Amino acid sequence: MPKGILLLNGLDDAIADFDRIVSDIDVESTLALKESLDPIKNRMKANARTYLSKTESTETLINSIGFNVGKPKEGIISASVGVYIDKQYKYPKTSGQNRTYSAPMVAFFHEVGVRPHSTVASHRLAHKSPNGNRKQAGNNTSTGIHGGLPAQPFLTNAFDSMSENIIETIAKRLNNSIKG
Repeated sequence: MPKGILLLNGLDDAIADFDRIVSDIDVESTLALKESLDPIKNRMKANARTYLSKTESTETLINSIGFNVGKPKEGIISASVGVYIDKQYKYPKTSGQNRTYSAPMVAFFHEVGVRPHSTVASHRLAHKSPNGNRKQAGNNTSTGIHGGLPAQPFLTNAFDSMSENIIETIAKRLNNSIKG
């Protein structure tokens, strides 16, 4: 049986390329997420300026919009974009209730809307009266009634319209890294 010697030139270079590609995946994916989430953050801020009434609390909300890309751990990279609690930006306490709202809570109220409700402690709204007015249960006056607010999905609109770019950006960066 004949025997021969096979000589492969460049195998070390190919193995080094594979090692480089594997190490580049985390780096390039992280950069792609940052590159993709920044425009989404900017769109969320623009939507808030457009959809929401211009008040001091709206500026607090807008300043709290951002994104975060975590460090890769065991092949997983976590990322988020939205409204964060930022100790630098605080809402004032509500008058007479001694409670403070956070930016994520206010964003949630705007995203999903708020039903009309009583602002008086331990009161709830009764059903609508025949003339269409709401009154507090056990109270004949309409004082202390919050009229509610409609849903204004400024965050989800921005994410839904721009999130498809995330996968495209990751693929583009990884392809460039492999060719590199």
